[in-house]
Amino acid sequence: MLTGVRNAYRSVGSVVLATLLVVAVLPVGALPVGAALTGTVEVMPLGDSITVGVLGSSNDTGYRRELWLSQAAAGHTLNFVGSGSTGVPGDFDKRHEGHAGMRADEIRDGVTGWLNANSADVVLLHIGTNDISQGQDASSTAIEIGQILNKIKAVDSTTWVIVAKIVPRNDGNNDLQLRTNDLNNRIANLVTARSAAGEQPGKITAALENVVREFDPQFQRGSIVPGVSLRKNSMNDFLKQSAIAGTAGGVILSLSALGIYGVMGLMVAARTREIAVRVALGASRPRVLGMILFDVVKLTTPGVAVGLMLAAALIRLNGENMGIPLSKVETLAYVVGGAIAIVVAVLASVAPARRAASVLPMVAMRSE
Repeated sequence: MLTGVRNAYRSVGSVVLATLLVVAVLPVGALPVGAALTGTVEVMPLGDSITVGVLGSSNDTGYRRELWLSQAAAGHTLNFVGSGSTGVPGDFDKRHEGHAGMRADEIRDGVTGWLNANSADVVLLHIGTNDISQGQDASSTAIEIGQILNKIKAVDSTTWVIVAKIVPRNDGNNDLQLRTNDLNNRIANLVTARSAAGEQPGKITAALENVVREFDPQFQRGSIVPGVSLRKNSMNDFLKQSAIAGTAGGVILSLSALGIYGVMGLMVAARTREIAVRVALGASRPRVLGMILFDVVKLTTPGVAVGLMLAAALIRLNGENMGIPLSKVETLAYVVGGAIAIVVAVLASVAPARRAASVLPMVAMRSE
């Protein structure tokens, strides 16, 4: 794969440098577009083998040496940062985060760790060549580039990202060049949408509409709501539904406890003679109490088990219809709920069981 990339590009240093300087400056945080970074600037060149420097075309420096030397000549101090260090001659800062052969999804998966290890004021992002060469469509690659930007923002929202269109191919493969052009157009649209007025939702509406209309010319915009508001509203609805469900569950549990108390009272009354005989024959009070509570557990457990099975079957059926499987957390919640039902049943039976355990044999026999 890397040999193909090396053969596909020539003079990439100047091409990528030019691309980086004209394509887009994207502040992923709140920094204003057009603001200048002063003093020593920590810069992370991030990408694939083109960032490293394609062998035989740029002395393993890519655009990095030309960029560093040009900025030094202009009086600017750049410190390149990254886990890699390649390139000859050694008249520039050779550090970088270029990874030969990597695709956008691999850069996405690694960028958090790289930035945590080497913080940067500016990230120079050039990625997508290997994705196109390996047959991935431009749309998926553009989505992954957007995810890279999200990861960078999550590490440090003040980091600036300079996103480059990927360099044109020189291997005569027209199909791959067309897909490269498609990806570059999507990168430009992505950056336009992200960088417009610091990503403020009300100001990027037009840019988003343009992106959507590429896929659906008949698109008609309705109301646009910020994601924060959607999450807030969703959480409010969830909390309200949870409160209603919790209240209903509490009422049902209380009624169940009241019913169990009544049933156990009748059961104890019906077994008064049996209990008196057991006590007369030497059964201790704790033994009688345990007998009554054990009977409660025997009566309650099958009902709870049947209820859990029916609930699981209905939830699973509904989840399959909606494409939402039953999660481990939900399964645990049902088991805990069943256990609570059994505990409540036992607690509701304590008073009748204590009355049964305190019966006097002579009084019980006389009443019979």
